[in-house]
Amino acid sequence: MQGHKLAGQWELIRLTAAPGQKQPQWLLFKKRGDPWARPSADYDVLTALPDSISSTPLPLLPTSARLASAAESVIPTANQAPDLSRAVRSALPQTLPPQLASLCKQAPKTGQWLAENKFDGYRMMVRIESGQASLLTRNDHDWTAKLPTLSTDLQQLGQAEAWLDGELVALDKAGLPDFGLLQRVLGLSGPQPLTLFLFDAPFLKGMDLRQVPLLDPRAALRRLVEGSACQLVRFSPALPASPAALLPASCTMGLEGLMLKRADSPYVSGRSTSWLKLKCQLAELKPAQAPAERVARGLQAGVRTGVRTGVRNAVRKGEAQRRGATEHWVQPSVVVEVAFGGWTSDKHVRHAVYRGVRTDKAAKSLELEQAVPASPPAPLASAAAAPALNISHPNRIIDTSTGLRKIDLIRYYESVGAWMLPQLRVQPEYGHGLGQQCRPPATVGGRQLPGNLGTVNY
Repeated sequence: MQGHKLAGQWELIRLTAAPGQKQPQWLLFKKRGDPWARPSADYDVLTALPDSISSTPLPLLPTSARLASAAESVIPTANQAPDLSRAVRSALPQTLPPQLASLCKQAPKTGQWLAENKFDGYRMMVRIESGQASLLTRNDHDWTAKLPTLSTDLQQLGQAEAWLDGELVALDKAGLPDFGLLQRVLGLSGPQPLTLFLFDAPFLKGMDLRQVPLLDPRAALRRLVEGSACQLVRFSPALPASPAALLPASCTMGLEGLMLKRADSPYVSGRSTSWLKLKCQLAELKPAQAPAERVARGLQAGVRTGVRTGVRNAVRKGEAQRRGATEHWVQPSVVVEVAFGGWTSDKHVRHAVYRGVRTDKAAKSLELEQAVPASPPAPLASAAAAPALNISHPNRIIDTSTGLRKIDLIRYYESVGAWMLPQLRVQPEYGHGLGQQCRPPATVGGRQLPGNLGTVNY
């Protein structure tokens, strides 16, 4: 909500109608952990703002009244004109490694972030030269021959030179990315029902956009994609909600997770903390980090037996020999993806579910991913700017007709301070009673006012 009295995230709970009631009952709760949430002992909206909005109008609560710690999602408008003043005219780079996101356990508490769906597919860079599109994996493997239909469709963008960043997915009947379906489709020789979601444009129309803040290349990319006749290419839109609220919704829908990108960040090849990923489940078993025997045994079992529910842990060599099995121990060289619940203390995965072989990743390039910490919450902006007040006799009645207390008046001024203080800075000085003259101050903000200002009686 962003209303006159209420703001932030709320939970609306529907109750079962009691016997004899025609309408169900509803409960409205403040969302715990929401930046607007305050204990009722500190702020009571019914006491602070008791009047009806219809009889005593109030402006909408401004975003500046939020906690300084609140992370905000940036939602660009569809017709936002891109500002490419920081772009640099340049020749088309021969290679352009993609920017990679850092794993994060929870949404950041500060900053302005662009939130997108985390697609369960293959990362794909598009290089367009002389109007011809090449499709490259994150490790610079050329998949153009594997994806001829998509390569042809990208020509509908009408670009002579470009580098575009996106994710290749296969959508199921519900419109959700399905990694298993993607692998099966890639093995087909006929038409491939694939979709490429584009989310960034580090190079476009002869201009290097890597130093341009994220929102503007995305705005240019959105215009390009939505104005084209492409059938297999889509723009990955920003999601209109706070990062903290989006992850549970993404997981409920069956998506892989959430991508968060700082709205003012440039495009930087390699891993950075200006792009963060929040996952519903951990994924990607890293062969290079686990003992060679365990991973090799798991991979061999996966190839030989067609693992159904997961990559099995390796048995000790002695146990295999006692069963009379013939085992061939090899070094880990194949990357497989599994979804799993977490790591044990001795670095074993828990509740692993096998998802497929990742031919787009090299085993020697993988490292155990460490989640970066989320930024700690900051105090209230108003609390940082002003010292705590020692209020004498807070419960003293100051208006016998309404029972208004001293603390009620203070809370009221606290609630309207964001609107009131900017106005008071330019208010004139007053006299000492009714019938006195009201005169303007000599200076405001250190600037001398014109001498021809008059006075008013009140």
